[in-house]
Amino acid sequence: MRRPMSVVVLVLVLVLSACGGDNGDATAGTTSDPGDATPQDSEEATTSLPDDEFPCSLVSHTEAEQIAGNSLDPGDALTNNIDENGTQWVAQECTWPNFQEETPVELTLQVSRADDFPDGEVGCPPLPAGAEITGIGDTAYWAFTEAGDSGVGDLRVCTADALISTRATGLPDEAALQAKAKALAETAMAQL
Repeated sequence: MRRPMSVVVLVLVLVLSACGGDNGDATAGTTSDPGDATPQDSEEATTSLPDDEFPCSLVSHTEAEQIAGNSLDPGDALTNNIDENGTQWVAQECTWPNFQEETPVELTLQVSRADDFPDGEVGCPPLPAGAEITGIGDTAYWAFTEAGDSGVGDLRVCTADALISTRATGLPDEAALQAKAKALAETAMAQL
C-alpha cells in the first residue's frame, strides 16, 4: 500500500511545482470604496507571461524607453481579471518598470478585446475619477493623481476592437504624463 501512496505524493508534488512561477504569489488589490478604485487597484493578477507575449509584443522595448524618456527594464506581461464598479473583464497587461533611477517614468499597458468581456463585446466603462477627453480612440478618459513628488496618469481609450488602458508614473507633471500615456496607447493601437 505504501507504493501507491508514494506515487500519489509524487504526482501531487509535480503538479504543484508546475504551478509555480518566477514572480511568487499572485496578489489581489482591494479597496474599501470601489467607486474610488483605479484600474490597477481593482484587478487581480492571475498569470505571468514571458516578455515577448501579448501585449508587450505591441510595443518594443526601445519604443517604450523613447516614450518614457528614460531607460526601462524589460516588459513584464500579466493577465488580470478586473472588477471595477461591478463591471468585469480580463486585461492583458505589460509593465515596463525602472529600478535604477530615483524618479523615472514607468509605463503600463493593458489591452482587452471582445472575447475578454462576458458578453463578447468590447466595453468602455468610464475611468473612475476620470474626465472624458478627445483626440484619441472613439472614447477616452484621463485621470491624474499627484502624491508629493510623483504623479500617476491613467488613460483609458476605447475603440470598436479594443479597450486600451495606459498608465504613466513619474514626476508630477500632468501634461507630460498624459503625452506619454497617449503615445503608449497610440503605439499599441497601431499594432492591433
